[in-house]
Amino acid sequence: MYKNIKKSFFLSNIKKNIIYFFLSILLMIIISLTVYKIFIYRQKNQIKTDFLYILNDIKKNKFHSSKYVKSFFQKNKNIYGVFTGLNLAKLYDSKKKYDCALHVLFNILKFIKDNNLKDLIKLRISILYIKNNNISLAKKMQSSINQITWKKILNTYSYVS
Repeated sequence: MYKNIKKSFFLSNIKKNIIYFFLSILLMIIISLTVYKIFIYRQKNQIKTDFLYILNDIKKNKFHSSKYVKSFFQKNKNIYGVFTGLNLAKLYDSKKKYDCALHVLFNILKFIKDNNLKDLIKLRISILYIKNNNISLAKKMQSSINQITWKKILNTYSYVS
């Protein structure tokens, strides 16, 4: 009888240990997921904060530190990077650095997926080609525009004859 009690006690301890082991693993998984979610949330907020900082600088015409803007643009291949790149291209355009502006706009075209935004960027590229007296490339870029709305705008204003 003593052996049976000892054996049942030993089995119950093993069951408890197994349950504690799995509960501790489950707890570690929950804590890890929570920490990961917090990290992702902070990272997204940092991107938004940096973008708003850049946007405020643009509004205040303090757009002089283009190194920070370039690094932000190169790191972020999302909508924040697109808008930052468009503003960076606008800065280069105002400084008459058309090649740099074209480089930025072509980099945006590499990762953007929205067709309307692609066509808007192609339109801006064609305008830069016109400013650079590259009419043949401007025509080629304008012919690659696919959306009917943008084609109507091109026909209305006829940038290139």
